[in-house]
Amino acid sequence: MKCETLPTIAVVLACYNRKTLTLRCLESLKSAGSHRARLVVYLFDDGSIDGTSDAVREKFPSTNIIAGDGEQFWCGGMREAMSAAAVAGYDFLLWLNDDVELTSGFLDTLLNSYAEALQSHGPGPHVIVGPVVDPISQETTYSGFRRTSRIHPAKLERVPPSGGLQKCDTMNGNCVLFPASIVSKVGEIDRAYSQQIGDADYGYRCLEEGALLWVAPLWVGSCEPNNRHLRWSNPSLTFSERLRILNTPHGLPFGPWLHFMWRFGGPLGAALLLLSYAKWFSLSLLPKKREAV
Repeated sequence: MKCETLPTIAVVLACYNRKTLTLRCLESLKSAGSHRARLVVYLFDDGSIDGTSDAVREKFPSTNIIAGDGEQFWCGGMREAMSAAAVAGYDFLLWLNDDVELTSGFLDTLLNSYAEALQSHGPGPHVIVGPVVDPISQETTYSGFRRTSRIHPAKLERVPPSGGLQKCDTMNGNCVLFPASIVSKVGEIDRAYSQQIGDADYGYRCLEEGALLWVAPLWVGSCEPNNRHLRWSNPSLTFSERLRILNTPHGLPFGPWLHFMWRFGGPLGAALLLLSYAKWFSLSLLPKKREAV
């Protein structure tokens, strides 16, 4: 097969002060080979001060690096990387988190899944979600999701790989392959989001535009769970500390969540969100029980 016949996959990532993880991710991407596609990498560095960009330039000089100001977070960084990739053009877009270490066969898994979806379910378009595993527990950490409630768009169950393609309703954005046709319809990650929910929103919007979402049959990499967003509910913190964290990008910010719940749940979705906040406030204000002596 001649090189010019290979499809182009634009790989987009966002990073911030995780040089070791970012380099590991890019090394795994490089080691996986590119016999099935031409991979072009777009890395948005949101103002890292740990030397990430310099290290990437030295080790992976073909990487297209976009500099940020430290205020873009994941959603903003991915928007900028996607925008840069769109200028050059591509056949597929691959979302990739910089803390994912890819398997050597990840590209075959994704492209074979796409080909199988085309053959079995028509032209789609088809979005392939690559599940990733915790290297220690061997539990699936990030993958696609099925919606478990007709009225609550955030009630989701994670779909682990099963050896065959499985439909899902939305996804984590850690490793996702999109054909260019669906990206052109859906557009960028919604600017209402900074750190959270942008990937789940995007998955739902892909469905609305007629795409079918599939979880690939095999893990495509490893990634430890990131639980920083749970800090706002840490009972060891004071109420004021938790309240401050609650409305940060890593907490449970009201504006983005209201946008998400209204878009996919309507007035009832918004009411359910308000109920969740009310429950949290009431529980947080209750006096703590003394421990038994």
